[in-house]
Amino acid sequence: MSYNMNNINNLLEAYWKGNTSLSQEAELRAYFQSGDVDVSHETYAPLFQHFSNMRDMSTDLEIETVLQDIAKPKASIFSIFTRSSYRMGIAAAMTAVFSVTALLNLQNTSSTHNIVLDEAAETEEALRVTREALAFLSVKIDNSSREVKSGVSKLSSVGIIR
Repeated sequence: MSYNMNNINNLLEAYWKGNTSLSQEAELRAYFQSGDVDVSHETYAPLFQHFSNMRDMSTDLEIETVLQDIAKPKASIFSIFTRSSYRMGIAAAMTAVFSVTALLNLQNTSSTHNIVLDEAAETEEALRVTREALAFLSVKIDNSSREVKSGVSKLSSVGIIR
């Protein structure tokens, strides 16, 4: 059977836009199953073959069996805790209670105490910490420079660096 390519192109364009009827889609399926597919449409052939295969699939399950499986009651919250995961539920609940308690305690503590800032003491403490950090950094730099000088002298004695 020969197919009109203009008609097939129009049907494909309508199909991609979702504007085809069931009879038009059947015509497209027949075209792609015919084996007489135009070269420009070969990329679509596997897609329509897949649709046809899916349409022809059947199952041994009966509708009543499927409906019974769907209608089965789901596990309740109590049955979840009776399984091995009950420990995780207890741990999560304890964590939540602890977090709420700590948060409330922190809010009560911060709202009842007034903080008095002593700028002079804080300035002295900041200066002391800065001096300690600079002294520590100075020692590390001094040790590093000694190691570099030692390494350079060893390399120059071997003749790698002159």
